[in-house]
Amino acid sequence: MTNEYIDRVTFFSVNDLSSSHNLSNAEKILKQQKQIDSSNINDILEIFHIKKFFDEELYHPSWSVNEINEFILTVKNYEKEIPKFIANINDSNLNTLYTQIDWYQYKASFFELINNFNAFKRLGFDGFSQILQAEPYCIEYILTQRGIVEYYDSDIKNFLLNHPVILTENILSIYEVKHDTPQPQRYLPKSLTSEDIESTILNYLNADDAHPNFVQLIVRAKNKDKFKISDKTRLKAQKLCETFTKKIFSENSSLRYGVEISFKEVMQDNKQAYIDDDHIAHFYYNFEFIKSNSQPYLLFLNFIHLFEFLDKQGRITLLSQEKDMGVFERISGVHSKNDYRNNVSFNLKDMASIAQINGYERILRKLDTSIEEILHYIFTDFFHSNYGFANNARLLNISTTYSYFEKIRLLAPEFESILKQFKLFVEDGSIDFELIQISSLPTSIRDIPSLNSKKYLYLNTLNQNAIHYSGLICSDQSWLASVENANKNKYSNFLQLIANEKVKFEDFYDYQKPHINDLIDMGLIKLDENDIVCINNIERVYILQDLYQNGFASFHYYDDALKREALQMEQEGLIYFESTLFSKMEQSYFNYYLNKSEFNNGLDLRNRYLHGTQGNPNDNGEHEHYYFIFLRILILTLLKIDDDLYIANILKN
Repeated sequence: MTNEYIDRVTFFSVNDLSSSHNLSNAEKILKQQKQIDSSNINDILEIFHIKKFFDEELYHPSWSVNEINEFILTVKNYEKEIPKFIANINDSNLNTLYTQIDWYQYKASFFELINNFNAFKRLGFDGFSQILQAEPYCIEYILTQRGIVEYYDSDIKNFLLNHPVILTENILSIYEVKHDTPQPQRYLPKSLTSEDIESTILNYLNADDAHPNFVQLIVRAKNKDKFKISDKTRLKAQKLCETFTKKIFSENSSLRYGVEISFKEVMQDNKQAYIDDDHIAHFYYNFEFIKSNSQPYLLFLNFIHLFEFLDKQGRITLLSQEKDMGVFERISGVHSKNDYRNNVSFNLKDMASIAQINGYERILRKLDTSIEEILHYIFTDFFHSNYGFANNARLLNISTTYSYFEKIRLLAPEFESILKQFKLFVEDGSIDFELIQISSLPTSIRDIPSLNSKKYLYLNTLNQNAIHYSGLICSDQSWLASVENANKNKYSNFLQLIANEKVKFEDFYDYQKPHINDLIDMGLIKLDENDIVCINNIERVYILQDLYQNGFASFHYYDDALKREALQMEQEGLIYFESTLFSKMEQSYFNYYLNKSEFNNGLDLRNRYLHGTQGNPNDNGEHEHYYFIFLRILILTLLKIDDDLYIANILKN
């Protein structure tokens, strides 16, 4: 078989990009038709992985039909050696065989074979205990095998209870952790009770090697099935988190960043921005420009033109997006599947937007107005006079004399009212306040409709072609992003590569060429007369890139060619449309700040202030910060309504 462990054939998943490379290695083995040594555990496990490719009917694109048929017969002959190997496993050699595995990906497969052939039923647990004693964390491999876990229920339970760190981190991995790649399902012993789990978590919190990321997950974890955490345990975890945080800042080892906002009397441009060496973002705005364009609607539009709260498609720019994360930030740390994923870019945008609103409010006072006054005018007057919106729309103009705590208590229900008013207008063409008053239930962000059909388009994540091909051309992790004759570190994805370099088909490595052929077959790229790779269907590539980078697109901002292509992609099942005021990603952004309906780490501001569970009313600093968050939400909502009304009027006229 193969001589170097790094070259061993490994099956990861059906859609894994390494499949072509692994199948090339499998081809070398299958063509040799070498006699298999059924006592060699690594050869047996390699055959097992090759068999997985053939079970899924995954073949190398270069193989002919005759070669495939020959390889199928060879694999069938090879796989006969697997049960022979399993039959020779016993209590005395189990641990020895495990230590002979030379490729870590095969360790999990060893237990998978024992499970699949029910070999565990003739083995005692002593052999497994020896393995676990030397390598405790390999329990994670065992937990993926349901038969083994159920058969050795009490033995595995006792091992886990004696290793609270391992048990706690596995429990959190099962119930809370968001995994960026597909993970095999893990099973816990059925005899493990919720009391066992609670006790183990408490032991974990008392352990010296408790990890800050897992402790943070305990604070916010959702109770589910046997996984139930009491408020006392959560409080203990929260205090431990605070201790970790203080330690990090006292050691001055964390990345620090900040924001500075200035409005200048004399500036050549209307806005300037840069980030200095200390990671401070500086924003400068032209006060004379603001003063000379002081009509309320123009002042309102500064949230787009100056502060860039929306992009050119009317999408909120303040969202947490994967495209803003570096590779290290994307893969580092432990994150809950129920968390809104924060990152440095998101936190910086969050800080900057609050500082922009705060600074802008001070500037507007010099112009004898306020943000609250402008928003009141926009919703109750401008929308009606310019777009034909309801003439009875209501929005309270909150006095500047109120404290921030009082302002929030007034603003929170106003936000709710705006959503209900717009929803009624879309559905009925008018606003009936008696109808609004009948229902006291809060309005879900996702239920607010748009006036425009096909408002947003999304990539169909259920379509494997949509995911596969958009990843190949757009991902910074794509295997097509570099070739031998180009600067490997210069381009972050395949599209950048072929847009900036004259790359020929022959320049790609052998393992890349099948993917290039796939993209050609899909009509996304082509080879010109000089055999240079170039874009073929520009509109489709643009849409795939737009959706990959931004998560959604606003259909009505596309030109006619892009619209036609988007409709064709819908017919092919590559994308789908929805008609809501806020896109799905924008809904998640709002939910993060307003409630805990979607995320464990949400600020829950709407419920806290409506139900009186907010902090100390006398803590003016905290309430000031939260007020500007509420104000930002209101600003963004009116910007989105303005955008929706604008599109509706363009389409109508």
